[in-house]
Amino acid sequence: MKTINKSHVPLIEPTGDYVFIFEDLELAFKKEQLKQITYHWNNGREVEEIARLTQKHPQEVLLALIDLARKRRIKRPFAFRRLKHGKA
Repeated sequence: MKTINKSHVPLIEPTGDYVFIFEDLELAFKKEQLKQITYHWNNGREVEEIARLTQKHPQEVLLALIDLARKRRIKRPFAFRRLKHGKA
């Protein structure tokens, strides 16, 4: 979790007004698992099948794919954006 940057250190006040999301999921991956997820995704497999092959929860695989897409490590498109009025 990224909670700090160069200009601002956010502090979460202990008021109970915050909810941590995905706390039931494992968000750490072995490097080999990420390589497998990348390989399977780029070769046309779907999230549920990759989850079964890597023994991860489908939502964990989905979050890994989002991260891999952000880092431009996957070749197969992860999501498409609709064009507005013919513009990219």
